[in-house]
Amino acid sequence: MLVRESGKKLSEGFYTDHSWLDVEDYQVVFLESDHLAVFKFDKDSFSEVQKAYQTQKSFSQLVQLAKGTQLIIPFSQITELESRHDKNTLTVCVSNEGEDSAHEIEFINPATKSHALSKIEKLLPGALNHEKVDKSRLASASIAIIVLAISLGVMA
Repeated sequence: MLVRESGKKLSEGFYTDHSWLDVEDYQVVFLESDHLAVFKFDKDSFSEVQKAYQTQKSFSQLVQLAKGTQLIIPFSQITELESRHDKNTLTVCVSNEGEDSAHEIEFINPATKSHALSKIEKLLPGALNHEKVDKSRLASASIAIIVLAISLGVMA
């Protein structure tokens, strides 16, 4: 059974101290000692994955259970981690042998993402700078408001 909860609460049964299950986007994220392990599974198997996750199965057991793709992100390759307060995603930028790429990791809600971020930050390379920029909803929407005002002014 899937119950949609507020984005401001951690959903019971969908997180542990080191993993997060997102049944809306069919993804599970595990925090390992030296990397993030992400598994995007087939939507037809979400029920089995959810049951297995909630009975404390390991990442490798979940991968064997369902079809999908896995992504391993070593902490040593992370160059940037971006989180917007109103989104349920983390953008992870990595550099591997001169090749730069970015990966979007989705969580069931912003509270779960925030929980994951607090755990991930502790394992990031010490050379990374941490900058937290909090914006109100009005500040976040200010560019859209300015563009709308200019557009209305041009049309008048």
